[in-house]
Parts: sequence; C-alpha cells; structure tokens
Amino acid sequence: IREAAWRISVTLAMMREPDSVIDYYTKRVNVLHRKLGIPRDYGMRGLPFHREATDLVSVRCGVDGGHHLMTPATRSRWSAMEASASAAGITLVVREAFRSVDKQALLIRERLDCGYNLNGILSEIAAPGYSQHHTGQALDINCVPAAEDFENSSAFEWLCSNAGRYGFELSYPRGNRFGLIYEPWHWCCNIHSASP
Repeated sequence: IREAAWRISVTLAMMREPDSVIDYYTKRVNVLHRKLGIPRDYGMRGLPFHREATDLVSVRCGVDGGHHLMTPATRSRWSAMEASASAAGITLVVREAFRSVDKQALLIRERLDCGYNLNGILSEIAAPGYSQHHTGQALDINCVPAAEDFENSSAFEWLCSNAGRYGFELSYPRGNRFGLIYEPWHWCCNIHSASP
C-alpha cells in the first residue's frame, strides 16, 4: 500500500509540475528530488546527469543465474571480460546493473524510513538521475565465493589489472571528487575505450 501511495503522489506531483522547456524525464527527476528532500544544489557536486538507457538486453550473469539489464555494448564487453577472468580462475558475477530512477528513489526512501540521515545516504547512493546505473553501463560486481571484503579479493585485484582492456573503469575510487564512498565493486563500461 505504501508503494502504491508513493507512486500516486509522484504522479500527482508530475501533473502539477509546470510544462516548461524540460522534458518528461527531467521533470520526473525533479519531482523525485523534491519528494525525497534532495538539496536543490545537488547537481553542483559534479556528478553527471544520466538519462535512463532505452536499449537494454537481459543478461544471465548474476548469482544463481540471475538476469540483469545492460546495454548491448556493455553485455559484449562484460562477456569478454568475464570469460577472460574465468580463464584466469576468477569467477565474476554481476550483483546489480541497470537501475531506474524510481528504483534509485526507492533505495533512498528505504534508508530514510530506517532513520538514516539524508546527507549520509547521499554519500553512499547517488540521487535519482545521477546514478551511472541508469545508463545500463554500470555494474556492481562480486565474485564466487562472495567476498565480504571485495577490495581484498583476487577478483578485485584481477579487475584492477585487466578491466581497462575491456573498457571498464572503477567509478568511485578512494577520495573521488564526487564525495561518494569508495566502491571497489562498482565498474562502468566506457564504450569509447578499449575493445571487447
């Protein structure tokens, strides 16, 4: 019931939003930001604004054969990288890939409902519209067996040495300029670099 009420309240807010030069997607992001209490100057953090990918394919690459959505180019590069890691004795799995702005808002709402501080949440989770997961090119990667401390796993070591050959970059290293926590598991496919 709470989720349905949330969706209705977002839809009603969208209807009240003035029709200006901004498109539907940007309008939706603005409404989500207001409803979540995201600071108006959030975009000044330097995180790029990302649109949701529309060309997505389902890829079987998760734990227990789970499926995740990603762009076709990301799938191609992921498949090549995963096969290379496997040949080196490293089993990589995708924990999360594409995420919609609504799913991003839900993650923030869940933490707010648990009593977490919004500023703390925004150091761990990008606001809707600013997550690389919207692009279908970002992957949260884990290994088998799952490493509680992924940074010290052989999978992370392998990724640091080899992911660039497949066009993947660690998005949020220690001390990143965006003020987000260090995420050794978060890798984004830069389709303009390397070749699969």
